[in-house]
Amino acid sequence: MYTLTIEGRPKPKKRPRVTKSHTYNPNQKAENFILAKWVEKHGQVKIEGDIEMVCGFYYSDKRVADTSNLIKLVEDGISNSGGDKNEYKPFNDRQITKLHGYRVTGREEEKTIVVVREV
Repeated sequence: MYTLTIEGRPKPKKRPRVTKSHTYNPNQKAENFILAKWVEKHGQVKIEGDIEMVCGFYYSDKRVADTSNLIKLVEDGISNSGGDKNEYKPFNDRQITKLHGYRVTGREEEKTIVVVREV
């Protein structure tokens, strides 16, 4: 089982932006940060087989984001599916067979807690 706590206000996944000349991913910095935190804690572990992922999002107030968009940013960050040139991928998001997410408001400390477990 792998756990990860990311301090700070949870952020949702944003849609890709299209300009006259190109399309870009406004989430790249946040996804890279999540992957860096994963590597800092777990190294470059490679998870094989099916996995279950649980994401908890803790807010200090009632201004919260959509839970599915919160989960998607974490999922894409850890699985490195946001198009970063870094070739390391702890797992492919297709390996996720069970996915749970929840939000909690009224907490002093804002954070995201992620649990990944092989099933």
